[in-house]
Amino acid sequence: MATDDNPLKNLIIEENQNLDLQLLTDLLAGRVAFTSDRKMQFMPAFHDTSNQQKILLVLLGAKAKSILFEGETDGFAPSEIIELDDIMPSGSVKSTLKSLLEDTHEIKKNSDKRYYVPNYIIPKLASRLTRETK
Repeated sequence: MATDDNPLKNLIIEENQNLDLQLLTDLLAGRVAFTSDRKMQFMPAFHDTSNQQKILLVLLGAKAKSILFEGETDGFAPSEIIELDDIMPSGSVKSTLKSLLEDTHEIKKNSDKRYYVPNYIIPKLASRLTRETK
């Protein structure tokens, strides 16, 4: 059997597999926006979400920002999240990142210690971010 015909290859996922830009837009719409000078802005609906949702939306926003603006990197270091418009106390940022990384496995950390949402996780987040409330 040729390796190209191997059905097990369908089980391989890539962190950077195709991204559904419309889904990403839909998840961020009304919650996160960007100014023309590349600043992330948090809309009123963002502040009505749980801490986990906030971190997920911030990381999804970083992904969108890296696509929209050349030279931007996907993901954030904890200190960068803490500096963002006082979205939550620093202790909450760190504990929420740890929970999302170790408990729910919805985010990853790269070698530069930047947290990000892998593309293959985004469809799973769609139902969570639309049904979960504070």
